[in-house]
Amino acid sequence: MPNVESLQEAQLIILVILSTTDWRLADPFRRQLAIWTSSNFTSTELVKHRAQGMKQFLDQVQDALCPKLVDRLLLQLGRSHTRPDGITRTRNAINTLLNEIDGLQSEAVASAQISQRRLTEIEEAASENGFSKTTGEFPLQLFSAINYEDTPLEPFVLRISNLRKGELTDVEMVQRAANERESYAEAISNTVGHLLLGDVFQKCEVRDIFAPNATADWSALKEEANAIEERGQTPVLVLDNPTRPDWVWEWEYPTSQDGTYPRPPDLVIHHEEGRGGTYVADFNAIQVFSGAVVPGQSLLFARETFSLVTFRKYRDNIFVRAGTSAVAGSTTLVDLQLTFERRVQVEHNQIVRIRYQVAPTSGGENGDILRGTRKWVGSHC
Repeated sequence: MPNVESLQEAQLIILVILSTTDWRLADPFRRQLAIWTSSNFTSTELVKHRAQGMKQFLDQVQDALCPKLVDRLLLQLGRSHTRPDGITRTRNAINTLLNEIDGLQSEAVASAQISQRRLTEIEEAASENGFSKTTGEFPLQLFSAINYEDTPLEPFVLRISNLRKGELTDVEMVQRAANERESYAEAISNTVGHLLLGDVFQKCEVRDIFAPNATADWSALKEEANAIEERGQTPVLVLDNPTRPDWVWEWEYPTSQDGTYPRPPDLVIHHEEGRGGTYVADFNAIQVFSGAVVPGQSLLFARETFSLVTFRKYRDNIFVRAGTSAVAGSTTLVDLQLTFERRVQVEHNQIVRIRYQVAPTSGGENGDILRGTRKWVGSHC
C-alpha cells in the first residue's frame, strides 16, 4: 500500500493545478500549528518533514513537474494560470509554511524552561562508566583504591558549547541523538581518564632519558624497570601509541625472524586479561599501556605511584552535576556544563620520560608530558 511520501508527486500536481492565486495560511491552521508546537512537538515536526520533502522534490524537477499531464489537466479544467505559475505559487506556499513552523518553534524553545528531569538524565548517563576501575578509562585501573565522598573536592567542568536548548526541555523540541546516553558516558569517561593522568603526573618529578633506537630503548627500559622492581614495585610503561615506537610494535608482532627490529632475546611478551582497552602487553614484568602521551616519548613509573583517587558523590551513583548557561545572542542554544570533582594521592613521585624522537632539554617540564594538557576541552574551577 502506498504511503504519504510515495504520493508526493501526485499531491504536488494537485496543488499546482489548484494554485490559481497565491496561497496563504488560514488562521485555524496557524492556531493548530501553535498548539502542536507547544504540546506535541513531534506533530509539527511531521508537518515540517513533509513540507521539506515537497520542497526538495520541486527543487529537483524545477518547472518540469509532469509537463504533459499537468498542462493537459490545466487545459481540461479551464484553469487560467500556467504550469510554471502554479509551481511558483506552490513553492512559495511551502516556504511560507516552513517559515511559520520555524518561527513557532523558535518562540517555543526560547520561552521553554530547561528541564531538571532532563539534566538528571544526563547526570545519570555521564556518571555511568567513568568512575570505577571496571568501566573507567585508563589510568583508573592503576589506582590502588578509589573512594567516594559527598564533600567538595577539586572540580573540573566539561563544557559542551552551543547545545540546542530543545534537547533539554520536558517536551522534546529538538530530536535527540539515538546514542545520547552513550555519548555523555563516553565524553565524561575519556575526560576523567585524561585528567587523572595529568593530576598524578603534576605531582611527580620527571627524569629524562634519550633513547633514539631500539637498542638504547630496551637497555633503558630494562635498567629503569629493574630499579623499580628492586624497590618492590611494579613497573608500568605508557606509550604514546600502541604502534610506536616502531620497534615496540615489531617486538610484539614480528614480521619475520630477521625483521628490521628483531625482538631482544631477553624480552618475553605476554598478555593478561582484564586490564582495559588501553592495555598493550606485558614486557617481562613491565605492564605496558597506551595513553595521551606527547608523541615521541614513553613514560615509565611504578604502578604504586597511583595510590588513591577520591570522587565526589552528589547522590547515589551520581558523580556528575549538570547545569546550563546562556549563549550570547541566542535564545535557542545553551552551553551544557558537566562538573565532576576529584582528588588524587601519589605514593612514589618519580617518572622516567624516555624520548625516542627528540633529545631532552634541560629542565624537562611536566607540562609537556601529556597531549592536551595545555588545551583542555573543559576547565578547572
